[in-house]
Amino acid sequence: MRRLINIILVFILLVLTGVSFADETRGVSTFAEDLGPNLKVGKQYLVVIGISEYQYWLPLHSPVKDVLEIRDILTSRYYIDKVFELYDHEATKADIIKLFIKLQEKVQINDSVLIVYSGHGHLDENSNTGFWIPVNAGTDIYEQHNWLPHTQLKGLISNIKASHVCVISDSCFAGDLIYNTRSIPANIDAEYFKRSYSRVSRQVLTSGAAEAVPDESEFAEQLKSILRRNQNRFLDALMLFNEVRLGVESSIPLLGALGGTGHQEGASFVLFLREEAQ
Repeated sequence: MRRLINIILVFILLVLTGVSFADETRGVSTFAEDLGPNLKVGKQYLVVIGISEYQYWLPLHSPVKDVLEIRDILTSRYYIDKVFELYDHEATKADIIKLFIKLQEKVQINDSVLIVYSGHGHLDENSNTGFWIPVNAGTDIYEQHNWLPHTQLKGLISNIKASHVCVISDSCFAGDLIYNTRSIPANIDAEYFKRSYSRVSRQVLTSGAAEAVPDESEFAEQLKSILRRNQNRFLDALMLFNEVRLGVESSIPLLGALGGTGHQEGASFVLFLREEAQ
């Protein structure tokens, strides 16, 4: 009798697990069908890096709080399969590089990767080189110890096999990452998404151009608001940018291609809204 009960319990567990898995798969499959018979929607990866408490640089008030809220909105309302996270003391230069190398090893060709960074940024005007500033970065502007140059970031991203990568950088001088900028196209329809998703995208959405941006991020607040309120099944980088820039007055948000990483003209990263969030 006990053995029979155990078998029944195992069967019920398998059935429940199967139903849950089928529901999730069916949701993602619907998006693939809508985008076209030959397009595949792979796994959706989210990378979150936020630094408020620095070892040597002045602390920032909002980065970790902002990216945690963005993470929670994205994972609750959009299809996200896996989250990679680095906060404050975890976000050393070495660990950021290790994370990107892990993505190179794990991510497959049909997958998408969204990278969200909030923290200090710096522009070396003598070399016109922009940097992310990891938690253990020094402050000597000549030594530049543990600074992470945008050129190195581009190289790390270019070796990720994903079809789509989008970087959202809420930091000073982030506009240095961008090769060119674009505004939203006139017609957003089914054909637009089929065309843009069939091409390889490497995009950057920044809180500002070659400028300092405020610690209390108006950009982040606008971004969170849009991600919360969106009711479109497909939300691509161009649509997101167009909404963000309308609500930001303290800086000039930009969207463009990540130069030298294989971005194809007309391609775009897409977020997929969960059915229960519609």
